[in-house]
Amino acid sequence: MARKEEPKIQPNNDLEKKIIEAFEVFDHSGKQVVDVREIGTILRSLGCCPTEAEIQEVILATENKEATGNVPLANFLPFMCKVMLEHRYYPASAEMLLAAFRYFDTEGKGYLTKERFSQLMLEEGGIRRNDADGARPGDRHHYIRVLHQSTDGECFLLF
Repeated sequence: MARKEEPKIQPNNDLEKKIIEAFEVFDHSGKQVVDVREIGTILRSLGCCPTEAEIQEVILATENKEATGNVPLANFLPFMCKVMLEHRYYPASAEMLLAAFRYFDTEGKGYLTKERFSQLMLEEGGIRRNDADGARPGDRHHYIRVLHQSTDGECFLLF
């Protein structure tokens, strides 16, 4: 017996419209279903900054129980409306980022040099050391890319 196709979900407000539009970008079949591997990208396209654990939380709450590996829009939409109304998974505010930057800019220069940033990452735990080679590659490559993006030898960071 062929499964009856679900009627297309219509948004009731701007938030639902935004969520549906983001979801539909990854709904390659047009059946209001996405692969669970797309959930993190969908969340980020909605302006959220979830951790991997938070992405798993969304998947667990919205995944199709009969056909695992898929998330139907009918499950995703109400969950994400609630999440977004609660401002969960959102990035830190500009004010909070600036306060963090100022905390590390002890000299009040308005920037951090590559040397100071490297020192902070080593001392404050941003780059974790191990006995073998001095740093785990997964931790340091991100920071190295950030440092190399600076063209004048200074890093202008808001972190």
